[in-house]
Amino acid sequence: MCWLPEPWQAYLLGPPWSAVCHRAMEAARDSPGRKVLLVAVRALMVTAQHLRRALARHRAVAVEPKPLVVARLKAPGQPLRLVAPGALVLQQVAAEEPLLAVVLRRLALLVLQESQPALRWRQARRLDRLLREQHRALVNSPQVKGVVLMAAVETRPGPRTYGNWQRPTSAGIFGLGSVGTGLLLAGLIIVVITVMVSDLLHAMVVAALLGVSMLAVLIKDAHGKSLIARAGARIAWWSTRTRGLNIYRSGPLGRSLWGTYQLPGLAAPTRLSEHADSYGRRFALLYTPATGSYSVIIGTEPDGAALVDQEQIDIWVADWGHWLANLGNEPGIEAVSVTIETAPDSGTRLRREVSLNVDPEAPVFAQEMLREVVDRYPAGSSTVRAFVAITFNAVSRSGGRKRKDEDMGRELAARLPGLTAGLQATGAGAAHPLSAQELCEVIRVAYDPAAAVLIDEAHAAGEVPELSWPDVGPAAAQASWDGYQHDSAFSCTWAMTQAPRGSVQSGILARLLAPHRDVDRKRMTLLYRPIDAARAAAIVEADLRAAEFRMTSTNKPAARDSLAVRAASATAQEEASGAGLTQFGMLVTATVTSLDKEADARAAIDNLAATARLRLRPVYGSQDSAFAAALPLGLVLPKHIKVPAELRDKL
Repeated sequence: MCWLPEPWQAYLLGPPWSAVCHRAMEAARDSPGRKVLLVAVRALMVTAQHLRRALARHRAVAVEPKPLVVARLKAPGQPLRLVAPGALVLQQVAAEEPLLAVVLRRLALLVLQESQPALRWRQARRLDRLLREQHRALVNSPQVKGVVLMAAVETRPGPRTYGNWQRPTSAGIFGLGSVGTGLLLAGLIIVVITVMVSDLLHAMVVAALLGVSMLAVLIKDAHGKSLIARAGARIAWWSTRTRGLNIYRSGPLGRSLWGTYQLPGLAAPTRLSEHADSYGRRFALLYTPATGSYSVIIGTEPDGAALVDQEQIDIWVADWGHWLANLGNEPGIEAVSVTIETAPDSGTRLRREVSLNVDPEAPVFAQEMLREVVDRYPAGSSTVRAFVAITFNAVSRSGGRKRKDEDMGRELAARLPGLTAGLQATGAGAAHPLSAQELCEVIRVAYDPAAAVLIDEAHAAGEVPELSWPDVGPAAAQASWDGYQHDSAFSCTWAMTQAPRGSVQSGILARLLAPHRDVDRKRMTLLYRPIDAARAAAIVEADLRAAEFRMTSTNKPAARDSLAVRAASATAQEEASGAGLTQFGMLVTATVTSLDKEADARAAIDNLAATARLRLRPVYGSQDSAFAAALPLGLVLPKHIKVPAELRDKL
């Protein structure tokens, strides 16, 4: 990096030194400290000839910027160590050239003021006086014959932020989508035809009906739900409750076949099989006939961000983004879900570890202290578990043959090691596919939290609780408008309706993921649907055109429309440079063992959502389906909806 503008470089330094400074400026152009203070023209005019003679005898060195502004005294002829790289370095400036030293001292002071705006002028004068005294001592000292002054710009980058999340939209008038705009134009044509065929009164009636229907689409609440969508949900819930479909009973006296405890709702037709990958690890393969997809569940042990440098966390976030982007290039992947579950710890594992490792010959006091720790540890402690469910399409390509369980097992046996290795680089820790037994235990505990203690005690005793897939569901479950009661617990599930607006840091979800005293079991699930590269370009270009249409459709565009155009343009540029495109959502489930804690759990989730800058809405009328979708089962909700989500978003 050089302090001098390019024209002055050619005048002061000559052709060789101009090339040196030009290369230095090119190298510093992409560096964080590229904002370098240029020398004042007057100072250059005064010292031009002197600088020219001095620089002809000494070298200019430019390296990467570092913070601090330093002044170093050095005897001539000694090797120079760059302790404060980042600026023009003059080696062995003779003491007989005091004017050059003064100019360099002034430049260091100016750089300091530029890099630290909060520095007071009094402090700057004090630094100037200190540098002047050092130079005077240098000149008068018989042992020191030279001076080296180095300066660098203060470049402390702020915390890395993330944002620019955009919901796909379609161009339309009056805030309508493409489908809504088409319906409006069709209604206007019908009104015109009615006027031509019938009288004005009938046309006014048709126009009134058209206006009411358009208002039902245009009027939306804070979560973006239109009036017609909310009315449709109410009607669907009324129909479900009238037919008694919100009540589920299994077992010998239930509705399930063969008297089993089959999973209810969307997960009822799923089938489970077990295979082995190329490392010899057993993994569960879950097949969903309704959507024709296979899911494999990976258990992880996240490293956590405690006592970890921010640079390492940024690397993990970048690797996670790369892992998600690469999923769009993986053949057959439909969706990915990440589930983080917090639950109270029974203390059984700790008790087992202590009992197996305690020394009988240890002092009595130490043994009693260990027993007290084992007895008191479960009070207020919790466990955190993380799962990643990857869903594959049974048909590898359009028009291809539908693959069976054995075919998918052989294919995933070769692909799972690469997927788990990629997860480990993202900070997920030790990643391993769940076996059929482990998956059955996870789902059984989710529907009946009281079974967690029995399963932990069985593992502590060295026994394996033999569970089969038809027996992991609840014995009784009943869905209400805003809740879901299942076996020994009551749950409520929220869906994200709006991602955090603006830029956020990497730890924005830390409090939402952490255990909470008012929620017995909390489950947060991130739903990802990677978009292949062939469709991503068309989607971002369509979003850009829609944003530009909304901004240009009015003489006074809103600020939000202008921001939407810039965000869509940035997304299109990033996609063109190779970035991946992914649709994502979020489900948050709070489970309590007593109905008395329901109000506290709801208030806790609302407060945690506010800290995460999320907008969450209870999944009214579909609590049982949302509960199943939040489990690590790999269910793809848009494929279970009768009205496609793409059509609903275009209204």
